[in-house]
Amino acid sequence: MARKVAMMEYLGPDPVKAFARLEEAVGGDEIAQWYFKQLSGELSRPETQWISGIGQGLRSAVSATMLGKLPVSMISDIGYSTVTAIQAGMKADQVVSHIFKQVATLGQYLGKGGNKDLAAQMLLETNHIIESAQLLHRFGDLSGPSTSIAWLANLTMKATGAENMDIAARVNFGLSMSRVLAEGIEGKLGRKFNTLMERYNISTDDMAKVKGAIENQDGIRRLNPSKIDDPFLQEKFIGIVQAEMESAVPTASVRTQAATAMGQARGTAAGELTRTFGTFKSFAANVVFNHLTRGWKARNYNNKWAGRAEYFGMMAATLVPLGVLSVVLSDMLDGKKPVNPLTAKGEHSWDLIKRGIRKSGTGGIFLDFLSLDYNSPFSGSPSLEFLAGPGVTLVADSWDDIWSTMQYTKDGELGKAYKKASKTGIKLGGMALTPSNFWYSKLLFDRLVEDQFKDMADPNYRRNVQRSSRRLRKDTGQEYWWDKGESRPEFLQ
Repeated sequence: MARKVAMMEYLGPDPVKAFARLEEAVGGDEIAQWYFKQLSGELSRPETQWISGIGQGLRSAVSATMLGKLPVSMISDIGYSTVTAIQAGMKADQVVSHIFKQVATLGQYLGKGGNKDLAAQMLLETNHIIESAQLLHRFGDLSGPSTSIAWLANLTMKATGAENMDIAARVNFGLSMSRVLAEGIEGKLGRKFNTLMERYNISTDDMAKVKGAIENQDGIRRLNPSKIDDPFLQEKFIGIVQAEMESAVPTASVRTQAATAMGQARGTAAGELTRTFGTFKSFAANVVFNHLTRGWKARNYNNKWAGRAEYFGMMAATLVPLGVLSVVLSDMLDGKKPVNPLTAKGEHSWDLIKRGIRKSGTGGIFLDFLSLDYNSPFSGSPSLEFLAGPGVTLVADSWDDIWSTMQYTKDGELGKAYKKASKTGIKLGGMALTPSNFWYSKLLFDRLVEDQFKDMADPNYRRNVQRSSRRLRKDTGQEYWWDKGESRPEFLQ
C-alpha cells in the first residue's frame, strides 16, 4: 500500500499510464522499464509459486552456507560510510570521531539502547532497515516465500552478528548525517554540502524553514527530522538521510534489484535464473550505481578530473586498508598465518593488495571480473563461474561429483566411486550444517570433524594436504597456524 501511495504522489492516480506517457515522450528505454516494474512491484510478484520457491530456496541455502564470515567483510562498511559522510560535507576533525562511534554504536545496540533509540526517535531508523531481509538484499534477491531454508539464511545473519553490525552502521551514519545537515543549514559547511543540497533540490528557503528543528543533543547540534513541521520537507530530509545511507552502507536499491533481475519476473525460469546469477553481485553492482557513478560525476571547483581524483583517491585511501584488514582476519579464521601488510614484499604484497581491493568491493563488479581466478575448475572457464554465480556453480559442481560417482560405479571402479561419494557427502554435509559455517565455529568444525572424515575416506588425504600447503607457501608466502587434518593447532603440539 505504501508503495502505491508513494507512486501516486509522484505520478498521479494512474502511475502506469503516466509512466507510459513519459516513456513515449523520451522514445522508450528498456532499462527504464526494468526500474519502473521493480518500483511498482511487478517484478516481485511470482508468476509461478513453486518455481519461485525453488529459486529462493537455492539462493537462501547458498547464503546460509557462504556468508558465515560476513562480519569480517563488513569492516569495509566503515570506509563507505566515511567516504559518504565526507562527500556530504563532514568536517575533517569529525571523521575520526565518526569512525570510532561506528564501533561504539554496535555495543550500544547490543545493549538495546543508546544511539539506536535516539535514531528511532528522530525518525532516522525505520522498520524496513532493521529487518535481516534488508541486509540479505545487499548480496542477492532472497525475498520470497518463507521456508526453513530462508530461515537458516536469516539465522546466519543474526548468529554471526552481521545483522547487528548492519544496524549499528546505519544508526551511526544517520546520526552523523543529522549533524552534517544541522551544521550545513547553519552555514558552517561549504562546497560539498551545497552540492548535496543541489542534488536533492533543497533551496535556501527550505533550509530556513527547518532551522527550528535543529537541537542540542549531548553538546552536538543535530537536525531532528521529527521536529520539522512541514510534512513535505520532513519527508525530503528523511529521504536525504536514507538515500545517502544506501551509499554509506551499500544496500540494493531499486536500480540494483532491477539490474540483477534484468527485467524478468519472479516465479519464471528466466527470472529465477537471473536472480540466482546475481547472488553476491548485488553488493558490487550497488557500489557501481552509487560510489563509482558519483565519483565519475564529482567536481572539484568545476574541474571534473580533480573531482574524480579526489573521490576515487578517498575511496582507495579508506577502503583498501580496511579490505586488507578483512583479508588478514579472514585468513586467520581459515587457520592461516596472516601476511603482514607492512613487511610483505614483491608479488605477495601485490597479491594482498588485490585481495584487499576485491574484499572491500572498491572496484565494484568491474574489478571482480578482472580479478577472476583463471585456473578455476568450473568447466575451465572463470568467466562462466563468475556469470553463473555461487548457486548455479554449487549445483553444477555437485552434479559433476554425482555423475562421476555413477560413472566409476558403472565401470566397476568401486574404490574411486567410494572416494568420490565420500568427498561429496562430506562437503555437502558440512554446508548443510549452517552453524558450522559461522566465523567463530567454522575452523573448529573443519579441523575436528570435516578433515577427520576426509582423512578416513581418502588414503591420499595427507599427501594432498602437503601439496596444498606447498602451493599456499608459493602463492602467498603463508603457512597454516592450524594445519589441515590436525586435531590441534601448531602451538599446542
